[in-house]
Amino acid sequence: MLLSLSLCIHFVNFCLFLELYFLYILVSIIRGWLMDEEYRVFDIGQIVNIPGTLPIGLVVFFKSEALLKVGVLKESLGIVSSLGFPILYFILSQPKPSAPISGFLVVDAVNRADKIPELVEKLRRQADIMKVEVVKPLFDNILINTYYSTLSVAGERSVIFRKALYRALIKTVREFFGTGGGALLYHIGTVIGSQAFKDHKRIAGDDLGKLVKISEALFKALGFGEVRILEVNTKNQKARVRIMNNFECELFKQARQPSSHFVRGLWSGWFQALFGREVRNLEVKCIAKGDSYCEFEIY
Repeated sequence: MLLSLSLCIHFVNFCLFLELYFLYILVSIIRGWLMDEEYRVFDIGQIVNIPGTLPIGLVVFFKSEALLKVGVLKESLGIVSSLGFPILYFILSQPKPSAPISGFLVVDAVNRADKIPELVEKLRRQADIMKVEVVKPLFDNILINTYYSTLSVAGERSVIFRKALYRALIKTVREFFGTGGGALLYHIGTVIGSQAFKDHKRIAGDDLGKLVKISEALFKALGFGEVRILEVNTKNQKARVRIMNNFECELFKQARQPSSHFVRGLWSGWFQALFGREVRNLEVKCIAKGDSYCEFEIY
């Protein structure tokens, strides 16, 4: 009797141990996933706002031949380091053959602002650098890169819409026009999607596999979400598209119904250009109604 009771107690303890162990494993996996997602966010704002710093911006133009030359950045950043400047921010423009490369570098000049002229002069004397310009902070610890008059992506002028702006745009259209607002957003999306297909095809040529990969990569790189074109049947002219973190539906997570109009229109326009006809696009899964991703069936 006592032996049986002891075995039962040990068995219960063992089960509790297993439960706690698997709970620990699960928490570790979720925690790792969340950290991974956090570190995969790339801030392109070109705004430095760090309390206790004095951010000074340096716009550096490298000669075109510096693109394929080894050690250029090492030498340039070595100059910054030799004068004791911490680097707060650094980004390079998209490289183009036979064109100068523009870089935006922000250093912390607290207690060493008097060394900025020396830093600029030393950088200007570097053989691979054409020009260096200084961007001063708006206030003590706030610097915004206002040197460039326009922004571009792949050679075309671009405008950055932060969430507050695109949320106001999309929600205002939906609220003001009602169901007609959704139709308007869908139509605009189809026009943009059709043009995007043509742009992507100029890069990929007639290789459908390459075209799909380029379109998936650009959709993600431009911040719309992470898309996977799961199925493309050119014979039956059907397709299936899945999107994680759809930026549009993220605005309507309490809607409890499929809520993608603009993004759904984008992919309708893309496949209309591919199939050469108008298509129907049904959103069968949506994060706005509690699904873990959005999914479209196009036919």
